[in-house]
Amino acid sequence: MKRNITFAFDLDNTLVKTDVANNNSYVDAIRVVTGRDITINPNIRFTKENLYSLLPDLPNDQMAKIIALKKELFSNHLASSVLNTELATILKMLFINGNKTILLTNSCKERANKVCSYYDLNKYFHNQYYFEDYDKNKYHFLNQKYNLESVVLFENESESINDAIKNGLIKNNINKPKTRIGEKLNGTPLFIVTLLIRRL
Repeated sequence: MKRNITFAFDLDNTLVKTDVANNNSYVDAIRVVTGRDITINPNIRFTKENLYSLLPDLPNDQMAKIIALKKELFSNHLASSVLNTELATILKMLFINGNKTILLTNSCKERANKVCSYYDLNKYFHNQYYFEDYDKNKYHFLNQKYNLESVVLFENESESINDAIKNGLIKNNINKPKTRIGEKLNGTPLFIVTLLIRRL
């Protein structure tokens, strides 16, 4: 009999490395709107805040055009994203073995669906939750719908992990995956995770 555990997966840079796709979308959008060619540090994730700092004198209407166009162009760069194949395998094994799996992402629904569809991940989630669903943050939202003592989380960002703990998620139930293929999951080899899944 399965234990009543919910496995929650973050998307960006947890299940799928999306920084390059995100950054290249901004580069293209800035070029189209302003005619400027910029270079973005590949080691960071470029955000709206970075855009305001980079182009502080740009009119608000052009800022808005860049942000909107960036969203449209994201699909063109999905090929430069990278699936965390080890973690994706764990997701699929959990689902196939009858465990409850959910997507819990800060991404908007449209963009998250593009990423999940590209890697054929949508069918492995019982529920999917997006930025539009949250009134405060995704862990406050999660706490309203699930017993956090029975949630196992896969999340890569330290700040987000701290938010999860503050909202009541058990620290030992949080796994911080590596994003490089072949590396261990939070120090736990895949075959041990496989054994755990079979025992649930």
